[in-house]
Amino acid sequence: MALFKRTTMAITAERKIKMERLAIDASQEAGTSIAWTDIVNYLIDNYAKDATKDVVSNKRREALEAENHARYYEGHAETEKRRHDLVNKAYEENKKNGLYKK
Repeated sequence: MALFKRTTMAITAERKIKMERLAIDASQEAGTSIAWTDIVNYLIDNYAKDATKDVVSNKRREALEAENHARYYEGHAETEKRRHDLVNKAYEENKKNGLYKK
């Protein structure tokens, strides 16, 4: 009976190549073979909490940026409506005063 149940995770080919290159460099530096999966497992075992904090921080920042973006455009739309209303009011007033005769 196996001690640890295994599962798989799909990664892009580009990420796998990146990890393989890192493993080759690490193997040369260490003077022993290091598999790319050893590096991925090490990252998960030792940096998962830090990565989680970074992901949460980035998601919060993205949400705040989206909220600020929405507020800006809501304010912009209100300003444009006021400008449009003023222009229409001026046009109607000028039309009433006979400034647009043919």
